[in-house]
Amino acid sequence: ANDTVDSNSSNGLAVTTTYTLSSWVNPTTVAAGNRTFLNKGAGTQTNFYFEMNGDEWNSGFHDGSSWHEHETTGF
Repeated sequence: ANDTVDSNSSNGLAVTTTYTLSSWVNPTTVAAGNRTFLNKGAGTQTNFYFEMNGDEWNSGFHDGSSWHEHETTGF
C-alpha cells in the first residue's frame, strides 16, 4: 500500500498521440480525493496521468499544446 516507483524523466516516455495506460487497482473503499496510480511529470510539466477520484476514473495526456482527457464514472 502507498508504494511508488520513481524513474528518470525520459522523452521516450512522452505521450504525443495515442497511448495505453494500465494499472491493476483493487480499492477496498471509495474515498473522495485524487489517488494517482500512474503519472509522468509534475504540476504544469505533467505529460500523462491515470487517477481515481471517488467513483471517477480519469486519464489524460498533454501533447505539447493541449490536454486530451477522459473520465469514466460509476464502476
